Amino acid sequence: MFERAEDTSVCVAIVEAVSTVTGTEPTRLDPLYGVVDTDALERLVESGGTDTEITFSFEGCRITVFGDGGVVVTDPN
Repeated sequence: MFERAEDTSVCVAIVEAVSTVTGTEPTRLDPLYGVVDTDALERLVESGGTDTEITFSFEGCRITVFGDGGVVVTDPN
């Protein structure tokens, strides 16, 4: 699980985590907004619903975002 700093948006944390897992520069990744509504995702985390989680694929990785802002990235390999 990747911990994000309070001043980092969940979307930035996802991109950074996927970059780390895949070994790809963040600027070389496809835009996150192409696979998920990033505004809705940010609102979900801001609401603080701890029972909430959303899972989607991005850059071949499985991403799970929890309502508390936690992010899990599963390597495609």
